[in-house]
Amino acid sequence: HRILVWNSIPTSNQQIADYVLGQANFTGQSSGSATTNLYNPARVSCTTGKVAVLDAANGRVLIWNTPITANAQVPNVVVTQTGTAIAGIYQGGVSIANAKLAIADPWNNRVLLHNAIPTSNTTTADLVLGQTDFTATSGTTITRPQSAYYDGTKLWVTALNAAGTSSVLYQWNSWPTSNNASPDLTITG
Repeated sequence: HRILVWNSIPTSNQQIADYVLGQANFTGQSSGSATTNLYNPARVSCTTGKVAVLDAANGRVLIWNTPITANAQVPNVVVTQTGTAIAGIYQGGVSIANAKLAIADPWNNRVLLHNAIPTSNTTTADLVLGQTDFTATSGTTITRPQSAYYDGTKLWVTALNAAGTSSVLYQWNSWPTSNNASPDLTITG
């Protein structure tokens, strides 16, 4: 229930981390829902000076908009869906890059897109992929997205096929600008 943070990329084996998120110290092992705790953190994404963590069992994404400088540092923003947990985010993914945030929400068959990295807890997503709007949960065009990755130009989403038997990779050549935007490329595994 923790994320280890190094101020620079380790240069030797067994190099001790500089900080730990989710615990007060490096020996802590408890989970929790307070903003200083994590409960099954599933994915981490970072860009210069910013970190996003998918806190899976708590159904939220935690964002640090400032560099990590202390153990159990409180995040600047807690992203949930309209004030409640993002249902189904447990096996999802998160990507933060080029001042944008993408959250894969598998059990709602959608990807939530923020056109700017949220700066307040009440910020809702700007766009949704896989559904026609934010309330739809059926008739999806993306089945159980497992991850989202944005490199500052292209957006990739991995998901399952409709039968749930193989993987699908979707690619948008640029950041989408409308709900349920069709991908530029679809590869089925």
